Amino acid sequence: MRRSEEAVSVVIPCYNAARFLRETLASALNQTCRPLEIIVVDDGSTDDSAAIAESFGPPVRVIRQANQGESVARNVGIAAARGDYLQFLDADDLLDREAIRRKAEALRDVPGGVAVSGGIWFETDPARPTRTFMPDADSFFPRLIHNNFGPPHCWLVLRTLVQ
Repeated sequence: MRRSEEAVSVVIPCYNAARFLRETLASALNQTCRPLEIIVVDDGSTDDSAAIAESFGPPVRVIRQANQGESVARNVGIAAARGDYLQFLDADDLLDREAIRRKAEALRDVPGGVAVSGGIWFETDPARPTRTFMPDADSFFPRLIHNNFGPPHCWLVLRTLVQ
């Protein structure tokens, strides 16, 4: 396997997210464990989302498609990804600077493993959360099966496992 900083593809489905996209991309680019690539799948946006993403240059890649919904856009990003691992991120979300590094370290000696992190919801200031989420290792699988806890951006997973 490649070193962890070469192994992660960040996949961002995007529809009319120009208002948030710069901060989202900055949070992905400013990781202590820099991703191999950041794939923004512009899902038929009618705003400047694609142009904003393209302005970042490599390692940000933009794929444009007609609007087909978030799941299709995410699947297009998965198919285009070159990294060993996938980090999903919504176009209006932020990653903590340590998110990829900590999840990659957690998976280092766990072949076929999945890393999931907590998350916070906020309106304008990440330091003032309106809701928090922290997974519980003891109930991980039952909760995953019954109610799919944890939004996609909380996961770091092997690309081959998702495919």
